[in-house]
Amino acid sequence: MTLRRGAALLATVICLFLCLPTAAGAAATAPNRAPVVLIAVPGLQWSDVTGMPTLRGFVADAAVGELSVKTAGGVTRCSAGILAVTAGNRTADSHGNCPILPGTWQTLRDINAHTKYRTTVGLLGTALRHAGVTRIGVGYDAAPLLADENGAVDHVIPTYSQAMADAESEPKGAVVAVLNPHLYYLLDPDPAQRAARAAQVDADLAGMLATTPRDATVI
Repeated sequence: MTLRRGAALLATVICLFLCLPTAAGAAATAPNRAPVVLIAVPGLQWSDVTGMPTLRGFVADAAVGELSVKTAGGVTRCSAGILAVTAGNRTADSHGNCPILPGTWQTLRDINAHTKYRTTVGLLGTALRHAGVTRIGVGYDAAPLLADENGAVDHVIPTYSQAMADAESEPKGAVVAVLNPHLYYLLDPDPAQRAARAAQVDADLAGMLATTPRDATVI
């Protein structure tokens, strides 16, 4: 497994599926493409990582990059960060909800389409859909990360293990999105409380990695 982060996250995810060589007749004999897993942990700080042994061990064997997500506002909120993943551009959401609230997708699309950045929310999901790549959200909270311009994903599955089983069966590949917001709303928390939350996030990660295929790409 590999960990990849970068300013071209949208392009990276798409290229994992679209930039692979395709020889004549390969489609009939090639195995299913390995899944891609996108794990979002809003509010995670470098200082948290010291108390997260699973994440530290994973990063030690991965490609690592540091990305400062820029949005249309002065401060990057969770929902605007999620929208930036879908759009590959600066985004805005004045509410800052985490996760994005149901029923707000069209409003967020309209708002971002009329900023000076002319952002297309859902561009990543639309590109993956056109490529035949299955988009799976682990719970409704994670679905917006892979939603297309209409706000839709292919599947919303309640558990990570079930989502991975489905992803492995997709011949054209699948992207599985996870959103873990446990650290996001800790504003000036007690250090012990933040450490406990970080430990829970790390335990969640350990559980996911234990059921993730070795050939999967984890972002």
